[in-house]
Amino acid sequence: MAPKTIRKVGKFKFLRFPNKGIRRNKKIQKLATSGKLSYPTLERFINRERSLGYPIKYSKPIGFKRKSK
Repeated sequence: MAPKTIRKVGKFKFLRFPNKGIRRNKKIQKLATSGKLSYPTLERFINRERSLGYPIKYSKPIGFKRKSK
């Protein structure tokens, strides 16, 4: 996987290199940070990743909040 450009300042590029041990899922990340991710969706994602053999230790992505009623 190629590094992602985080920011460009003049002729410099600040890159983020991917961590090979952790898979990133942009869709889940966007849903979590916008507050639209539900528990069933999150559990389905976690089960799918674990079944593929990836270790998911922390069950909630950063930005995940319970929906307020």
